[in-house]
Parts: sequence; C-alpha cells; structure tokens
Amino acid sequence: MAIREEVTRDKRVGQGNGLFGSYEICSKSKGMFSVHSGHARLEYSDRKGLSISNQTIPYAGTLVVATIDFSQPKLLEEALKFGGKKHRPLDFVELRYEIPSGENVHFVMSEESGSFGSRVAGKPIRNKLSNLLRMIDGNKIVIDMKDIPLVSSSFADEVFGKLFLEAGPIDFVQKFEVVNVMDTVQSLINKAVTQRMAAGVID
Repeated sequence: MAIREEVTRDKRVGQGNGLFGSYEICSKSKGMFSVHSGHARLEYSDRKGLSISNQTIPYAGTLVVATIDFSQPKLLEEALKFGGKKHRPLDFVELRYEIPSGENVHFVMSEESGSFGSRVAGKPIRNKLSNLLRMIDGNKIVIDMKDIPLVSSSFADEVFGKLFLEAGPIDFVQKFEVVNVMDTVQSLINKAVTQRMAAGVID
C-alpha cells in the first residue's frame, strides 16, 4: 500500500507521494526498487517485475533500496504523474532569481551570503554567478548590493575582480549590472577589477 499514490500514515504530515514517486521513477527507468520492513519484502526489477513476499527473519525498521537510470531524458516528467497529471520540473533559475518580468536575473547579494569580509566568503558567490552566467540565455544578471555598507578588498577581488577576468570585459559589461551599490563599495569593486586586470591571472 505504501507505494500507492496518496497513501500515507497521516495526511497532516505527508501527502503519500514519496514512496510512490520513488517507485515510479525506478520502474520507469528500468531500475531496481525494494522495501524491507518487518516480515514483509517488496521487490521490483525490470526482469522480474513486482513481487511481494514474507521474510522469515524480520527486518527491524524499514529499508528502502532504489537504483535509477539517469541517462533517460525527461525521466521525472514521464514518471511523476500525480493525479494523472505530468509533473513539470521547475527551472531553478526561474524560480529563485528571475524577476516577475522574466527579462533579467535578480541576484540580491545580501541574501546570498552572511559575510562580505573575506575571500572565503566571496568564492561561493563567484561560483554561483559563474554558473548563472552559463545557464542564462540572452538575459542580464542584475547584482543588487542593497543593504551592504561595506565589503573587504579580498571579497571584492574574489567576486568582481576574478569574475571580470573570467567572463572577459565585453561579456562582463553586457551580462552584469551592479545596482544599489554604495560609493565606498563601488570604489572597492572598481579597484579590485583594475588590479585583477593588471595581474591577468585567476588564482
């Protein structure tokens, strides 16, 4: 029963889609799926299909084992049908960063990091911006620096200096726009970009 849609122990806690969805993904991808709980055992394989049996030696608790073939395109869309309707995977960039108009990516710096005082804090920010740059198509990334009164020189270099060198001057100007930036922070960013251009190296 647990692998059937909307079967759950408590509707106030869950919706009954977890094991159902897991089983559907495994079976549709010709993977393997098994559940061991107490004396009960449920197994699925592409070769043998679905079977349920009793175990002589009980399993203390519940164990779920699953294998999935990730090589199939649109696997989730085909496998996950809730209420007979196909699941539509959400685009992470669209969900997390795009503004309502959908024209640009809105990157609010204050929401991405709790610290702006070190190179260590800046590295994941630069990695995320680099990934977004590769993911977007024709849009601009608007870096919103609101509520950030100061950043360290190391942070400015790690994020903006290295990003400028990594993207190249033309792409950086065309693809990035920094808004709501205070004068002091702007000066630190300008200095970091200038020095990184002179060095010409990304460590």
